[in-house]
Amino acid sequence: MILIHGYGSSGEGHESYFGGLARITKGRGIILAVPNGTYDHKRMLFWNASEACCDFDKLPVDDVAYLDAIVEDVAKKAPLDRTRVYALGHSNGAFMAHRWACERPNEVAAIVALAGVPWSDAARCTGHDVSVLQVHGDADKVIDYAGGKSFGNGEPYPSAESAVAAWAARDGCGQTRHSSGAALDFDGAVPGPETTREAYDCPKGLAVELWRMRGSSHVPRFDTRFANAALDFLLAHHAERR
Repeated sequence: MILIHGYGSSGEGHESYFGGLARITKGRGIILAVPNGTYDHKRMLFWNASEACCDFDKLPVDDVAYLDAIVEDVAKKAPLDRTRVYALGHSNGAFMAHRWACERPNEVAAIVALAGVPWSDAARCTGHDVSVLQVHGDADKVIDYAGGKSFGNGEPYPSAESAVAAWAARDGCGQTRHSSGAALDFDGAVPGPETTREAYDCPKGLAVELWRMRGSSHVPRFDTRFANAALDFLLAHHAERR
């Protein structure tokens, strides 16, 4: 699994943010890669994921190739199940997780995208047969749950609901979502179980889900519960086609 950090953060910072992800993944038999993006002129680390986020300097950075290279490097150093390559991304990292899945569906089995979405033009994504969990706070003022324009350059990005609907269509799922279980309590800044879960009816082996964090901001206050739930989703899916 590749952990893809947010704009201005780092791999190390996000490993800590998710409750000590290296320890959690090690305990579950997962090889965790924790890369950093590229510095822009503000000395902010970014990923070139979409027009909206976050290559605001328009640098010629190919982060899809970078993530591909990480997988190949890991495969040379450790036993890697190529049917179980995953990404967990937050904010700019979630935009990047979507792009990687869109452009490398034969490499990526599943992603978890927290507070980040793909391109506004859904036709630009040609990925399919990738399981996708979209997680988004509906009080997010940085990447709006309902879609909006980039804080960095004013480019548009889609809503969380549009993002999962597009993946459901590409994966051959049904057109409507239904509840997939009781609400979960991840965000320590919001009282009670804030995360409602909905899923599409998808072909065997695939899943497209939307977890709406009611009242949660762009940076929910997590302990280890969210990371373990995200890993539960990822590990439930592998790429049978490979």
